[in-house]
Amino acid sequence: FIAIMGIAIGEAVLGPIVYSIIPDLFPERRRVLANYIFFSASVLGAAIGLTLSGALIGGIEAWRVTSDILPADLDTWRAAMIASALPGPPVAAAIVFMRLKRKTTTSDGGGDWSTIFAFARRHARTMVGVFFGFGLSYSAKSTMFIWAPPMLIRVFEEGEAAVGVKLGLVTAISTVIGVVGSGLAYRSLNETLGPATAPRVARYALIASAAVLVGLAFVQTLAQAYAVLFVFSATSAAAMSLSPTMLQDISPARARGRIVAAGGMVSVGFGALTPIAVGYVSDLLPGGTGGLTQAMVIVGAPLLVIACAILWLAEKTVGDTVADAKRLS
Repeated sequence: FIAIMGIAIGEAVLGPIVYSIIPDLFPERRRVLANYIFFSASVLGAAIGLTLSGALIGGIEAWRVTSDILPADLDTWRAAMIASALPGPPVAAAIVFMRLKRKTTTSDGGGDWSTIFAFARRHARTMVGVFFGFGLSYSAKSTMFIWAPPMLIRVFEEGEAAVGVKLGLVTAISTVIGVVGSGLAYRSLNETLGPATAPRVARYALIASAAVLVGLAFVQTLAQAYAVLFVFSATSAAAMSLSPTMLQDISPARARGRIVAAGGMVSVGFGALTPIAVGYVSDLLPGGTGGLTQAMVIVGAPLLVIACAILWLAEKTVGDTVADAKRLS
């Protein structure tokens, strides 16, 4: 619990900082691409970690057969978690010794709290639409991949090491496909739709995600389960990769970090609750372990549909919000 809390503190500050400075570092025509790259790097990092963790579990299991260095009562998963922490100290040292220079400014430029609250009240429909639309879709995506490993192990009897390697590869490859598809769609529609491009592309991707996720309730084999998770990961990544761009678009420059952070808090709040809902629903369903896949669909698919509807509401007013944000910047 304490370790995960420490990771969460680091993640909580990283997103608002990076997505706040990207518009300052890149011209408008490159900003969306920079967002896609950072989003992809974040997801790919997690996918690579999952793959390496699975390989590490398999390697430790094989090593234990021929070596008695590890204590007999030390579980393989525990040894793998300890080993995965070894890169932490050198990475932390690298961050500590980064050379930073603070930029001073004489003007608040619309970043005071009273201005931010007034802006949020004027554009409440857009704010709620973006925060809750992407928040619900984030919770659906994260919930599916929190429960995917135990589902693959319990329902389809996949090995722990194999789950890590295969699911990591599925996530990595599908994310690249989803982000590239999202980028191509955004580029082709942006000239016509303007500020409404991001919510429109995200809605289309979420509709596809919901449809694919329903198919999870009908899978019969391990290969089918991985195929559904692959397509779901690609379509949900296509939608979620546009969240940073939307948050930047609707934020005055001096308030960008705080608005991005607020959107992240909403996403994390939903993401903390929905995995519990899947567990609760699965306990209520008959059929033993098979009820887990049904619970994932029962909880996840409606969240994606609701997220679509909320983003549709935001799409109607996002143009005015973007114009006002630019005026204050």
